[in-house]
Amino acid sequence: MNVSGRRGVRLLPRELLVKTNPLDQGDWVYRPVLGEVERMRFRVIASMLRARGRSRRLLEVGYGSGILLPELAHACDELHGIDVHERAAEVTRQLARVDVTARLVTGDACALPYHDASFDTVVVVSAMEFVPDVAAAAREVVRVLSPDGVALVVTPGNSPVLDLGLKLLTGERAEDTFEGRRAQVVPAFRAAGDIVEERLLPPGIARVLPVYRALAVRRRAA
Repeated sequence: MNVSGRRGVRLLPRELLVKTNPLDQGDWVYRPVLGEVERMRFRVIASMLRARGRSRRLLEVGYGSGILLPELAHACDELHGIDVHERAAEVTRQLARVDVTARLVTGDACALPYHDASFDTVVVVSAMEFVPDVAAAAREVVRVLSPDGVALVVTPGNSPVLDLGLKLLTGERAEDTFEGRRAQVVPAFRAAGDIVEERLLPPGIARVLPVYRALAVRRRAA
């Protein structure tokens, strides 16, 4: 079975997605209209990865159903993933069906089970808003970066207009899920490390209405 090539980004096919918890929204990527918005996150990560070259060891924090792992596998020699859900083995089997190998574990983003400086790249896509302690998770992401490593983080915009759009498209209220944590993500990474790049999405209207914000974060220089 082949991966799904959506606008040049390799994604796990919809039929292989594992519903890992009630908040898992991986299948939104394959919906009309909403899917195009969702895929903006993956395209910016793919672009930022290509700009930085191949990684030796890459970690995705909050990999969910594994939808982005086929793309990440092409950007590194050794792929890891961590999430709080208990379905790592099932996601691993689904990835194997598209010839993707990843070392997936169950764990807490606020206490990553890895040594300091373990990864060249850490990817976090729309996951920081779900952790109980955003500041602690940001410190952990930076802690496991190698001295020249980079964390690529995508977080949703915080706007009543965007929240209304989400309500109309999905019937869900954003703050029922995020509970104010969206506004904490950028300050948390600014405190934990150095933000060396920031992109607002989509281009053109993002200065007025940013749907997503993408960050590249490095360990703070001594």
